Amino acid sequence: MLDTPRRWAVENLEELGTIIDDGYEIVTIEPSCLSALRDDYRRLLEGTSYADDPRIGALEQHSHDIAEYLCTLADQGRLSGYYPLWARRLSLPWHCHAKSLG
Repeated sequence: MLDTPRRWAVENLEELGTIIDDGYEIVTIEPSCLSALRDDYRRLLEGTSYADDPRIGALEQHSHDIAEYLCTLADQGRLSGYYPLWARRLSLPWHCHAKSLG
């Protein structure tokens, strides 16, 4: 029953790989989707012609959770022109699936 998820992984790898090549980052709001991009695609594509595709590593490196991504931008000072929300402490409820992302 892995043929369909493998086909989706290849389609996503091709589409998202193009977006990454164009200089964009992949930002998700759902931890399960991020986990698929960062963890599952490599395992899912083992034993296929895509197993050694460099786009897998690029996808892993350029895929982010929205909170992680915003904090990175704030740490880099790239949000300074926006509402000074980043100068405050925030407590956000988050998905329990985010725990699997470390």
